[in-house]
Amino acid sequence: MNYFDSLRNIFSQSGFSLAIIVVYAACIIFLIIKDGRKYFSIISLSILYFVLLLIPPFGNLLLSKAGDEKYFKLFFVLPLIILLPLCLSLIFAENKNKKARVFIIAGIAVVLFSTTGFSLNIFRFRGLSPYDRLSKGDDGKLIIASTDDISDDLPNDTEFIKCDDRTNGYFYDAVKAGADYLVLPVGDSRETEVQYCGFSFVKTIGHERIYQYKDNYKNMWKVTQYASVTGNQAMIYSITDLKGNLYLIDGGWDADADQVRQIIKDNGGKVTAWFLTHPHSDHINAFTTIMESGDVPEIDAVYASEFDPEKYKEEAQDWDVYSDFERFYHIMNDNPENKKLLHYLHDGDTLELQDFYVRVMHDYQSKIGGDAANDGSLMLQFKVAEDNDISNLTITHFNGQKAEHVPTPSHGSFLVCGDIGESQSQYIMDEYQSGLHSYILQVSRHGNGGLSQDLYDLVNAETVFFDAPDWLFNPAPGTNYQTDKNKLYFENKGAVIYSYATAPNSVTMR
Repeated sequence: MNYFDSLRNIFSQSGFSLAIIVVYAACIIFLIIKDGRKYFSIISLSILYFVLLLIPPFGNLLLSKAGDEKYFKLFFVLPLIILLPLCLSLIFAENKNKKARVFIIAGIAVVLFSTTGFSLNIFRFRGLSPYDRLSKGDDGKLIIASTDDISDDLPNDTEFIKCDDRTNGYFYDAVKAGADYLVLPVGDSRETEVQYCGFSFVKTIGHERIYQYKDNYKNMWKVTQYASVTGNQAMIYSITDLKGNLYLIDGGWDADADQVRQIIKDNGGKVTAWFLTHPHSDHINAFTTIMESGDVPEIDAVYASEFDPEKYKEEAQDWDVYSDFERFYHIMNDNPENKKLLHYLHDGDTLELQDFYVRVMHDYQSKIGGDAANDGSLMLQFKVAEDNDISNLTITHFNGQKAEHVPTPSHGSFLVCGDIGESQSQYIMDEYQSGLHSYILQVSRHGNGGLSQDLYDLVNAETVFFDAPDWLFNPAPGTNYQTDKNKLYFENKGAVIYSYATAPNSVTMR
Protein backbone atom coordinates (compact mmCIF):
# COMPACT_ATOMS: atom_id res chain seq x y z
CA MET A 1 0.00 0.00 0.00
CA ASN A 2 1.44 3.42 -0.96
CA TYR A 3 1.71 6.41 1.33
CA PHE A 4 -1.29 8.27 -0.10
CA ASP A 5 -3.49 5.22 0.51
CA SER A 6 -2.33 5.34 4.11
CA LEU A 7 -3.29 9.02 4.33
CA ARG A 8 -6.73 8.25 2.98
CA ASN A 9 -7.12 5.57 5.65
CA ILE A 10 -6.08 8.02 8.37
CA PHE A 11 -8.39 10.83 7.26
CA SER A 12 -11.38 8.58 6.61
CA GLN A 13 -11.45 6.86 9.98
CA SER A 14 -13.35 9.62 11.80
CA GLY A 15 -15.21 12.83 11.13
CA PHE A 16 -13.17 14.51 13.83
CA SER A 17 -9.93 14.22 11.85
CA LEU A 18 -11.66 15.78 8.84
CA ALA A 19 -12.96 18.60 11.06
CA ILE A 20 -9.38 19.37 12.11
CA ILE A 21 -8.33 19.80 8.47
CA VAL A 22 -11.33 22.07 7.74
CA VAL A 23 -10.62 24.28 10.76
CA TYR A 24 -6.92 24.31 9.86
CA ALA A 25 -7.68 25.57 6.33
CA ALA A 26 -10.24 28.11 7.59
CA CYS A 27 -7.68 29.62 9.99
CA ILE A 28 -5.07 30.03 7.26
CA ILE A 29 -7.59 31.63 4.89
CA PHE A 30 -8.75 34.01 7.65
CA LEU A 31 -5.17 35.13 8.40
CA ILE A 32 -4.46 35.74 4.74
CA ILE A 33 -7.58 37.91 4.42
CA LYS A 34 -6.91 39.71 7.74
CA ASP A 35 -3.32 40.68 7.01
CA GLY A 36 -1.31 38.26 4.89
CA ARG A 37 1.94 40.19 5.21
CA LYS A 38 1.79 40.55 9.00
CA TYR A 39 1.08 36.87 9.55
CA PHE A 40 3.25 35.62 6.70
CA SER A 41 5.53 33.57 8.97
CA ILE A 42 2.82 31.61 10.75
CA ILE A 43 0.93 31.10 7.47
CA SER A 44 4.09 29.80 5.79
CA LEU A 45 4.92 27.43 8.66
CA SER A 46 1.38 26.07 8.71
CA ILE A 47 1.40 25.39 4.98
CA LEU A 48 4.83 23.78 5.35
CA TYR A 49 3.27 21.20 7.69
CA PHE A 50 0.97 20.05 4.92
CA VAL A 51 3.74 20.09 2.29
CA LEU A 52 6.00 17.95 4.45
CA LEU A 53 3.19 15.52 5.20
CA LEU A 54 2.51 15.08 1.50
CA ILE A 55 6.12 14.12 0.79
CA PRO A 56 6.10 10.29 1.07
CA PRO A 57 9.61 9.78 2.53
CA PHE A 58 9.04 12.33 5.29
CA GLY A 59 5.46 11.27 5.94
CA ASN A 60 6.38 7.57 6.05
CA LEU A 61 9.14 8.37 8.53
CA LEU A 62 6.65 10.12 10.81
CA LEU A 63 4.14 7.29 10.47
CA SER A 64 6.75 4.69 11.33
CA LYS A 65 8.02 6.57 14.37
CA ALA A 66 4.73 7.80 15.80
CA GLY A 67 1.61 5.76 16.46
CA ASP A 68 -1.84 6.67 15.25
CA GLU A 69 -2.65 8.84 18.28
CA LYS A 70 0.71 10.61 18.36
CA TYR A 71 0.63 11.27 14.64
CA PHE A 72 -2.68 13.12 14.76
CA LYS A 73 -2.09 15.05 17.97
CA LEU A 74 1.45 16.10 17.16
CA PHE A 75 1.12 17.07 13.54
CA PHE A 76 -2.43 18.35 13.36
CA VAL A 77 -3.66 19.33 16.80
CA LEU A 78 -0.40 21.04 17.84
CA PRO A 79 -0.45 23.71 15.08
CA LEU A 80 -4.12 24.38 15.85
CA ILE A 81 -3.19 25.24 19.43
CA ILE A 82 -1.57 28.35 17.96
CA LEU A 83 -3.63 28.99 14.82
CA LEU A 84 -7.16 28.79 16.22
CA PRO A 85 -6.55 30.87 19.40
CA LEU A 86 -4.81 33.52 17.26
CA CYS A 87 -7.78 33.78 14.92
CA LEU A 88 -10.26 33.90 17.80
CA SER A 89 -8.27 36.61 19.59
CA LEU A 90 -8.27 38.72 16.42
CA ILE A 91 -12.05 38.31 16.08
CA PHE A 92 -13.24 38.76 19.69
CA ALA A 93 -10.61 40.99 21.38
CA GLU A 94 -9.67 44.64 20.84
CA ASN A 95 -6.67 45.30 23.08
CA LYS A 96 -3.52 43.30 23.88
CA ASN A 97 -4.66 42.15 27.34
CA LYS A 98 -7.97 40.79 26.06
CA LYS A 99 -6.23 39.18 23.10
CA ALA A 100 -3.81 37.43 25.44
CA ARG A 101 -6.65 36.13 27.64
CA VAL A 102 -8.67 34.90 24.66
CA PHE A 103 -5.54 33.30 23.18
CA ILE A 104 -4.77 31.36 26.41
CA ILE A 105 -8.36 30.29 27.05
CA ALA A 106 -8.86 29.26 23.43
CA GLY A 107 -5.57 27.30 23.44
CA ILE A 108 -6.62 25.34 26.52
CA ALA A 109 -10.05 24.71 24.98
CA VAL A 110 -8.48 23.37 21.79
CA VAL A 111 -6.30 20.95 23.75
CA LEU A 112 -9.22 19.67 25.86
CA PHE A 113 -11.64 19.45 22.96
CA SER A 114 -9.10 17.69 20.73
CA THR A 115 -8.26 15.14 23.42
CA THR A 116 -11.94 14.44 24.04
CA GLY A 117 -12.66 14.24 20.34
CA PHE A 118 -9.96 11.69 19.69
CA SER A 119 -10.94 9.64 22.71
CA LEU A 120 -14.52 9.43 21.50
CA ASN A 121 -13.82 8.84 17.83
CA ILE A 122 -10.52 7.04 17.33
CA PHE A 123 -10.28 4.97 20.48
CA ARG A 124 -13.94 4.53 21.44
CA PHE A 125 -13.90 0.89 20.34
CA ARG A 126 -11.14 -0.23 22.66
CA GLY A 127 -12.24 -2.60 25.40
CA LEU A 128 -15.49 -3.48 23.63
CA SER A 129 -16.43 -6.98 22.51
CA PRO A 130 -15.97 -7.61 18.77
CA TYR A 131 -19.66 -7.58 17.92
CA ASP A 132 -20.14 -4.34 19.90
CA ARG A 133 -17.18 -2.81 18.02
CA LEU A 134 -18.73 -3.66 14.70
CA SER A 135 -22.24 -2.59 15.65
CA LYS A 136 -20.90 0.82 16.73
CA GLY A 137 -19.26 1.37 13.34
CA ASP A 138 -15.62 0.47 13.88
CA ASP A 139 -13.92 0.75 10.50
CA GLY A 140 -11.30 -1.85 11.28
CA LYS A 141 -7.59 -1.53 11.95
CA LEU A 142 -6.81 -4.66 13.97
CA ILE A 143 -5.31 -7.66 12.22
CA ILE A 144 -4.59 -11.10 13.59
CA ALA A 145 -1.59 -12.41 11.68
CA SER A 146 0.34 -15.66 11.57
CA THR A 147 3.37 -13.88 10.11
CA ASP A 148 4.57 -10.29 9.72
CA ASP A 149 5.39 -10.68 6.04
CA ILE A 150 2.51 -8.47 4.91
CA SER A 151 3.15 -5.57 7.28
CA ASP A 152 4.63 -3.37 4.55
CA ASP A 153 1.52 -3.74 2.41
CA LEU A 154 -0.98 -2.75 5.11
CA PRO A 155 -1.94 0.61 6.65
CA ASN A 156 0.83 1.98 8.83
CA ASP A 157 -1.43 2.17 11.86
CA THR A 158 -2.36 -1.53 11.67
CA GLU A 159 -2.13 -3.31 14.99
CA PHE A 160 -0.86 -6.89 14.79
CA ILE A 161 -1.56 -9.65 17.26
CA LYS A 162 0.32 -12.93 17.01
CA CYS A 163 -1.79 -16.03 17.54
CA ASP A 164 -1.16 -19.76 17.74
CA ASP A 165 -2.48 -20.98 14.39
CA ARG A 166 -2.15 -24.75 14.81
CA THR A 167 -5.91 -25.25 15.18
CA ASN A 168 -9.00 -23.31 14.24
CA GLY A 169 -9.09 -21.88 17.76
CA TYR A 170 -6.89 -19.28 16.06
CA PHE A 171 -9.98 -17.91 14.30
CA TYR A 172 -11.94 -17.72 17.54
CA ASP A 173 -9.01 -15.82 19.08
CA ALA A 174 -9.19 -13.42 16.16
CA VAL A 175 -12.88 -12.69 16.74
CA LYS A 176 -12.49 -12.43 20.51
CA ALA A 177 -9.61 -9.98 20.14
CA GLY A 178 -11.83 -7.80 17.98
CA ALA A 179 -9.92 -8.44 14.77
CA ASP A 180 -11.33 -6.97 11.61
CA TYR A 181 -8.88 -8.84 9.40
CA LEU A 182 -7.17 -12.20 9.54
CA VAL A 183 -4.12 -13.42 7.65
CA LEU A 184 -3.32 -16.96 6.48
CA PRO A 185 -0.63 -18.29 4.16
CA VAL A 186 -1.64 -19.06 0.58
CA GLY A 187 -2.60 -22.73 0.32
CA ASP A 188 -3.82 -23.04 3.90
CA SER A 189 -6.46 -25.77 4.06
CA ARG A 190 -8.70 -24.02 6.59
CA GLU A 191 -10.74 -21.91 4.18
CA THR A 192 -13.99 -23.49 5.41
CA GLU A 193 -13.17 -22.83 9.06
CA VAL A 194 -12.27 -19.21 8.31
CA GLN A 195 -15.62 -18.61 6.65
CA TYR A 196 -17.39 -20.55 9.38
CA CYS A 197 -16.01 -18.10 11.95
CA GLY A 198 -17.36 -15.13 10.01
CA PHE A 199 -14.38 -14.09 7.85
CA SER A 200 -14.68 -13.49 4.11
CA PHE A 201 -11.80 -13.53 1.63
CA VAL A 202 -10.71 -10.06 0.49
CA LYS A 203 -7.52 -10.42 -1.56
CA THR A 204 -4.11 -12.04 -1.82
CA ILE A 205 -0.98 -10.02 -1.01
CA GLY A 206 2.24 -11.83 -1.82
CA HIS A 207 2.16 -15.18 -0.04
CA GLU A 208 -0.67 -14.21 2.31
CA ARG A 209 -4.46 -14.31 1.99
CA ILE A 210 -6.42 -11.54 3.73
CA TYR A 211 -9.86 -12.21 5.24
CA GLN A 212 -12.21 -9.56 6.64
CA TYR A 213 -14.60 -10.16 9.51
CA LYS A 214 -18.08 -9.76 8.03
CA ASP A 215 -20.55 -11.72 10.12
CA ASN A 216 -21.66 -10.56 13.52
CA TYR A 217 -21.62 -13.85 15.45
CA LYS A 218 -22.44 -13.29 19.09
CA ASN A 219 -22.80 -17.00 19.82
CA MET A 220 -19.34 -18.43 19.36
CA TRP A 221 -17.31 -20.62 21.68
CA LYS A 222 -13.87 -22.15 21.75
CA VAL A 223 -13.54 -25.72 22.98
CA THR A 224 -10.00 -26.49 24.16
CA GLN A 225 -8.49 -29.83 25.11
CA TYR A 226 -5.48 -29.84 27.45
CA ALA A 227 -2.98 -32.61 28.11
CA SER A 228 -2.18 -33.82 31.61
CA VAL A 229 1.19 -32.75 32.99
CA THR A 230 1.61 -36.31 34.32
CA GLY A 231 2.09 -37.82 30.88
CA ASN A 232 -0.94 -40.06 31.50
CA GLN A 233 -4.49 -40.05 30.21
CA ALA A 234 -6.84 -37.52 31.80
CA MET A 235 -9.71 -35.25 30.83
CA ILE A 236 -9.32 -31.45 30.91
CA TYR A 237 -11.47 -29.17 28.77
CA SER A 238 -12.43 -25.53 28.74
CA ILE A 239 -15.23 -23.83 26.82
CA THR A 240 -14.92 -20.05 26.50
CA ASP A 241 -17.18 -17.51 24.82
CA LEU A 242 -16.87 -13.95 23.56
CA LYS A 243 -18.61 -12.60 26.66
CA GLY A 244 -15.91 -13.82 29.05
CA ASN A 245 -17.61 -16.95 30.38
CA LEU A 246 -15.47 -19.98 31.23
CA TYR A 247 -16.85 -23.50 31.47
CA LEU A 248 -14.60 -26.34 32.65
CA ILE A 249 -15.06 -30.07 32.17
CA ASP A 250 -13.25 -32.34 34.66
CA GLY A 251 -9.66 -31.24 35.33
CA GLY A 252 -7.30 -34.18 35.51
CA TRP A 253 -5.07 -35.51 38.26
CA ASP A 254 -3.91 -33.78 41.46
CA ALA A 255 -0.76 -32.73 39.62
CA ASP A 256 -2.89 -30.89 37.03
CA ALA A 257 -4.32 -28.48 39.61
CA ASP A 258 -1.79 -25.73 38.84
CA GLN A 259 -2.46 -26.02 35.13
CA VAL A 260 -6.20 -25.71 35.74
CA ARG A 261 -5.62 -22.67 37.96
CA GLN A 262 -3.68 -21.06 35.11
CA ILE A 263 -6.50 -21.79 32.67
CA ILE A 264 -8.90 -20.04 35.03
CA LYS A 265 -6.52 -17.11 35.48
CA ASP A 266 -6.00 -16.74 31.73
CA ASN A 267 -9.76 -16.58 31.20
CA GLY A 268 -10.73 -13.90 33.70
CA GLY A 269 -10.33 -15.70 37.03
CA LYS A 270 -13.91 -16.95 37.27
CA VAL A 271 -15.60 -20.26 36.37
CA THR A 272 -19.19 -19.88 35.19
CA ALA A 273 -19.85 -23.62 35.46
CA TRP A 274 -17.65 -26.65 36.24
CA PHE A 275 -18.79 -30.06 34.96
CA LEU A 276 -17.44 -33.29 36.49
CA THR A 277 -18.28 -36.40 34.47
CA HIS A 278 -17.41 -39.08 37.06
CA PRO A 279 -15.26 -39.57 40.19
CA HIS A 280 -12.11 -41.13 38.75
CA SER A 281 -8.74 -39.74 39.81
CA ASP A 282 -7.77 -38.60 36.31
CA HIS A 283 -11.01 -36.61 36.05
CA ILE A 284 -11.85 -35.00 39.42
CA ASN A 285 -8.67 -34.90 41.49
CA ALA A 286 -7.45 -31.52 40.22
CA PHE A 287 -10.86 -30.05 41.09
CA THR A 288 -10.76 -31.61 44.57
CA THR A 289 -7.21 -30.38 45.17
CA ILE A 290 -8.23 -26.83 44.29
CA MET A 291 -11.30 -26.98 46.53
CA GLU A 292 -9.20 -28.36 49.42
CA SER A 293 -6.50 -25.73 49.04
CA GLY A 294 -8.35 -22.86 50.67
CA ASP A 295 -7.44 -20.69 47.69
CA VAL A 296 -10.52 -21.36 45.61
CA PRO A 297 -11.27 -19.26 42.52
CA GLU A 298 -14.74 -17.82 42.02
CA ILE A 299 -17.06 -20.59 40.82
CA ASP A 300 -20.73 -20.00 40.06
CA ALA A 301 -21.83 -23.64 39.93
CA VAL A 302 -20.54 -27.23 39.92
CA TYR A 303 -22.42 -29.99 38.08
CA ALA A 304 -21.81 -33.71 38.62
CA SER A 305 -23.30 -37.17 38.26
CA GLU A 306 -25.03 -38.24 41.48
CA PHE A 307 -23.18 -41.26 42.86
CA ASP A 308 -24.70 -42.89 45.93
CA PRO A 309 -21.71 -43.25 48.32
CA GLU A 310 -22.72 -46.57 49.88
CA LYS A 311 -23.83 -48.18 46.63
CA TYR A 312 -20.72 -46.98 44.80
CA LYS A 313 -18.50 -48.30 47.61
CA GLU A 314 -20.00 -51.76 47.13
CA GLU A 315 -19.64 -51.63 43.35
CA ALA A 316 -16.23 -49.95 43.16
CA GLN A 317 -13.51 -51.83 41.33
CA ASP A 318 -9.82 -51.85 42.26
CA TRP A 319 -9.07 -49.17 39.66
CA ASP A 320 -11.78 -46.84 40.93
CA VAL A 321 -9.77 -45.53 43.95
CA TYR A 322 -12.83 -44.97 46.11
CA SER A 323 -10.85 -42.76 48.49
CA ASP A 324 -10.63 -40.07 45.78
CA PHE A 325 -14.41 -40.08 45.51
CA GLU A 326 -14.60 -39.71 49.30
CA ARG A 327 -12.32 -36.66 49.15
CA PHE A 328 -14.58 -35.06 46.55
CA TYR A 329 -17.78 -36.02 48.35
CA HIS A 330 -16.70 -34.62 51.72
CA ILE A 331 -15.19 -31.37 50.46
CA MET A 332 -18.41 -30.63 48.55
CA ASN A 333 -20.92 -31.79 51.18
CA ASP A 334 -19.28 -31.02 54.53
CA ASN A 335 -18.67 -27.38 53.63
CA PRO A 336 -22.01 -25.48 53.47
CA GLU A 337 -20.72 -22.96 50.92
CA ASN A 338 -19.43 -25.70 48.63
CA LYS A 339 -22.66 -27.63 48.98
CA LYS A 340 -24.56 -24.63 47.62
CA LEU A 341 -22.43 -24.78 44.47
CA LEU A 342 -23.05 -28.49 43.80
CA HIS A 343 -25.88 -29.53 41.49
CA TYR A 344 -26.51 -33.09 40.33
CA LEU A 345 -27.45 -33.77 36.73
CA HIS A 346 -29.59 -36.69 35.64
CA ASP A 347 -30.39 -38.42 32.37
CA GLY A 348 -32.95 -36.34 30.46
CA ASP A 349 -32.14 -33.02 32.14
CA THR A 350 -31.62 -29.88 30.07
CA LEU A 351 -29.53 -27.08 31.55
CA GLU A 352 -29.68 -23.58 30.06
CA LEU A 353 -26.43 -21.60 30.26
CA GLN A 354 -26.10 -18.17 28.66
CA ASP A 355 -26.56 -18.64 24.88
CA PHE A 356 -26.37 -22.43 24.78
CA TYR A 357 -27.85 -25.35 26.61
CA VAL A 358 -26.53 -28.63 27.97
CA ARG A 359 -28.50 -31.79 27.35
CA VAL A 360 -27.83 -34.69 29.74
CA MET A 361 -27.97 -38.05 27.92
CA HIS A 362 -26.53 -40.35 30.58
CA ASP A 363 -25.67 -40.39 34.29
CA TYR A 364 -24.94 -42.83 37.12
CA GLN A 365 -28.61 -43.81 37.41
CA SER A 366 -28.54 -44.92 33.75
CA LYS A 367 -25.77 -47.41 34.50
CA ILE A 368 -26.35 -50.95 33.23
CA GLY A 369 -22.94 -52.60 33.41
CA GLY A 370 -20.84 -53.41 36.45
CA ASP A 371 -18.15 -50.77 35.87
CA ALA A 372 -19.73 -48.27 38.25
CA ALA A 373 -17.56 -45.18 37.85
CA ASN A 374 -16.84 -45.37 34.12
CA ASP A 375 -20.34 -46.43 33.09
CA GLY A 376 -21.82 -43.91 35.53
CA SER A 377 -20.24 -41.00 33.62
CA LEU A 378 -22.29 -38.07 32.51
CA MET A 379 -22.88 -37.76 28.78
CA LEU A 380 -23.32 -34.06 28.02
CA GLN A 381 -24.24 -32.43 24.75
CA PHE A 382 -23.37 -28.73 24.65
CA LYS A 383 -25.49 -27.13 21.96
CA VAL A 384 -25.92 -23.59 20.67
CA ALA A 385 -29.24 -22.05 21.72
CA GLU A 386 -30.02 -20.96 18.16
CA ASP A 387 -29.72 -24.58 17.08
CA ASN A 388 -31.94 -26.20 19.71
CA ASP A 389 -34.73 -27.45 17.47
CA ILE A 390 -33.96 -31.16 17.16
CA SER A 391 -37.43 -32.18 16.02
CA ASN A 392 -36.39 -32.22 12.37
CA LEU A 393 -33.26 -34.30 12.91
CA THR A 394 -34.45 -37.74 11.83
CA ILE A 395 -32.87 -40.98 10.71
CA THR A 396 -34.37 -42.84 7.78
CA HIS A 397 -33.71 -46.29 9.21
CA PHE A 398 -33.03 -47.32 12.78
CA ASN A 399 -33.78 -50.64 14.41
CA GLY A 400 -30.61 -51.52 16.19
CA GLN A 401 -28.87 -51.40 12.82
CA LYS A 402 -26.41 -48.88 11.43
CA ALA A 403 -28.23 -45.78 10.21
CA GLU A 404 -28.62 -45.48 6.46
CA HIS A 405 -28.65 -41.70 6.70
CA VAL A 406 -27.40 -39.41 9.41
CA PRO A 407 -27.97 -35.62 9.33
CA THR A 408 -24.97 -33.37 8.89
CA PRO A 409 -23.85 -32.35 12.41
CA SER A 410 -24.41 -28.84 13.62
CA HIS A 411 -21.34 -26.62 14.00
CA GLY A 412 -22.73 -25.61 17.38
CA SER A 413 -22.61 -28.89 19.28
CA PHE A 414 -20.07 -30.73 21.43
CA LEU A 415 -20.72 -34.23 22.81
CA VAL A 416 -18.86 -35.18 26.00
CA CYS A 417 -18.84 -38.92 26.73
CA GLY A 418 -16.60 -39.20 29.77
CA ASP A 419 -15.54 -42.82 30.21
CA ILE A 420 -18.84 -44.52 29.32
CA GLY A 421 -18.30 -48.10 28.11
CA GLU A 422 -19.72 -50.12 25.25
CA SER A 423 -22.36 -51.77 27.47
CA GLN A 424 -24.22 -48.45 27.62
CA SER A 425 -24.25 -47.87 23.86
CA GLN A 426 -27.53 -49.56 22.99
CA TYR A 427 -29.41 -47.87 25.81
CA ILE A 428 -28.16 -44.42 24.71
CA MET A 429 -28.98 -45.10 21.05
CA ASP A 430 -32.48 -46.28 21.94
CA GLU A 431 -33.12 -43.19 24.04
CA TYR A 432 -31.63 -40.45 21.84
CA GLN A 433 -31.10 -41.78 18.30
CA SER A 434 -30.62 -38.82 15.94
CA GLY A 435 -30.25 -36.37 18.81
CA LEU A 436 -26.71 -37.68 19.29
CA HIS A 437 -25.30 -36.04 16.20
CA SER A 438 -22.66 -33.42 17.10
CA TYR A 439 -19.94 -31.46 15.39
CA ILE A 440 -17.30 -32.13 18.07
CA LEU A 441 -16.88 -35.40 19.97
CA GLN A 442 -14.87 -36.31 23.04
CA VAL A 443 -14.15 -40.00 22.43
CA SER A 444 -15.17 -42.16 25.39
CA ARG A 445 -12.54 -43.80 27.64
CA HIS A 446 -9.69 -41.90 26.00
CA GLY A 447 -10.33 -43.90 22.82
CA ASN A 448 -9.34 -47.17 24.48
CA GLY A 449 -12.54 -49.13 23.97
CA GLY A 450 -15.54 -47.12 25.12
CA LEU A 451 -18.77 -46.62 23.23
CA SER A 452 -19.65 -48.62 20.12
CA GLN A 453 -18.88 -47.54 16.58
CA ASP A 454 -22.60 -47.82 15.79
CA LEU A 455 -23.19 -45.03 18.30
CA TYR A 456 -20.34 -43.00 16.83
CA ASP A 457 -22.00 -43.41 13.42
CA LEU A 458 -24.99 -41.57 14.84
CA VAL A 459 -22.82 -38.85 16.31
CA ASN A 460 -21.19 -38.36 12.90
CA ALA A 461 -18.67 -35.86 14.30
CA GLU A 462 -16.36 -33.86 12.08
CA THR A 463 -13.83 -33.25 14.87
CA VAL A 464 -12.88 -35.76 17.57
CA PHE A 465 -10.73 -35.52 20.71
CA PHE A 466 -8.77 -38.47 22.08
CA ASP A 467 -7.74 -37.72 25.67
CA ALA A 468 -4.66 -39.84 25.24
CA PRO A 469 -0.88 -39.36 25.41
CA ASP A 470 1.21 -40.87 22.65
CA TRP A 471 1.79 -44.22 24.40
CA LEU A 472 -1.99 -44.74 24.45
CA PHE A 473 -2.87 -42.98 21.20
CA ASN A 474 -0.26 -45.00 19.28
CA PRO A 475 0.00 -48.19 21.33
CA ALA A 476 3.02 -50.43 20.91
CA PRO A 477 2.52 -53.79 19.15
CA GLY A 478 1.50 -56.54 21.54
CA THR A 479 -0.37 -54.28 23.99
CA ASN A 480 -4.07 -54.71 24.68
CA TYR A 481 -5.07 -51.12 24.03
CA GLN A 482 -7.85 -50.58 21.48
CA THR A 483 -7.10 -46.95 20.74
CA ASP A 484 -5.64 -47.70 17.31
CA LYS A 485 -8.90 -49.35 16.20
CA ASN A 486 -10.96 -46.32 17.13
CA LYS A 487 -8.40 -44.01 15.55
CA LEU A 488 -8.58 -45.96 12.28
CA TYR A 489 -12.38 -45.83 12.40
CA PHE A 490 -12.44 -42.03 12.67
CA GLU A 491 -9.71 -41.66 10.05
CA ASN A 492 -11.82 -43.65 7.60
CA LYS A 493 -14.78 -41.36 8.33
CA GLY A 494 -12.64 -38.33 7.45
CA ALA A 495 -12.83 -36.75 10.92
CA VAL A 496 -10.21 -34.31 12.17
CA ILE A 497 -8.50 -36.07 15.09
CA TYR A 498 -6.72 -34.43 18.03
CA SER A 499 -4.75 -36.05 20.84
CA TYR A 500 -2.39 -34.92 23.58
CA ALA A 501 0.50 -34.87 21.10
CA THR A 502 -0.60 -31.45 19.83
CA ALA A 503 -2.41 -30.14 22.93
CA PRO A 504 -3.70 -27.64 23.76
CA ASN A 505 -6.09 -28.21 20.84
CA SER A 506 -8.86 -25.73 20.18
CA VAL A 507 -11.94 -25.93 17.97
CA THR A 508 -14.52 -23.20 17.44
CA MET A 509 -18.24 -23.88 17.63
CA ARG A 510 -21.18 -21.57 17.08
